[in-house]
Amino acid sequence: MRWIVPRGRRPMLTRESIVTAAVTVAARAQPEGLTGANVGEELGVDRSTLWRYFVNHQELLLAVGDRLLQTAVNRVAAGLSPQERVRTLALHLVDVFVAHPYIATNASCITRGPGEFAVIELILGSLEETGLRGEAVARHQRMLTDALLAYAGMRAAYAILPARVRIFEERSWPGVRVAISPRRFPRIASNLPALDTDDHEQVFTTLLDALWASVSAATTLEPSGQR
Repeated sequence: MRWIVPRGRRPMLTRESIVTAAVTVAARAQPEGLTGANVGEELGVDRSTLWRYFVNHQELLLAVGDRLLQTAVNRVAAGLSPQERVRTLALHLVDVFVAHPYIATNASCITRGPGEFAVIELILGSLEETGLRGEAVARHQRMLTDALLAYAGMRAAYAILPARVRIFEERSWPGVRVAISPRRFPRIASNLPALDTDDHEQVFTTLLDALWASVSAATTLEPSGQR
């Protein structure tokens, strides 16, 4: 439900309230929906008012993207092990990006905001709890952050594909069963039943396990004196 502003009164605006309204607009997942006009309508103000708080549209987009990152971090429960903490963050990032697909690409940029810093802080803290220090921590933090944001961004991009394109994508491999040449592509032919499956969550879980295996291996190799 939109905020109806009584005649003669103007809402109390802040950067935070504008970003909150923009997130609401972005959640409608409409192409080109996050415009100054739409955000202004959501708040009950003229769009020109927004630019008293943001230099331009791009700055607003970055602020909204940063809010998405903070939202994902806020959903991570306390008391989890380092691996489960990162896994939970990853799953929430995907959920938040898919729920706001047209703005998700801005969350993959360097936002220089509290949301981005919170993601990095959570991952660094999780890595340090495993015993990693120094360059190994920084390298694995970058590996995890880049991989998680890339996958979440890919899922968001898929979410905004037209329905007919998604249906074609989902039915592609079953069609390959008929067209594939076992002589030319024997490995594809022998693995077709498994390739027919479309379990994105299982694939993502496997990716997370593989990434964390690198962390575990680095922890084993870390000199005890540097822990």
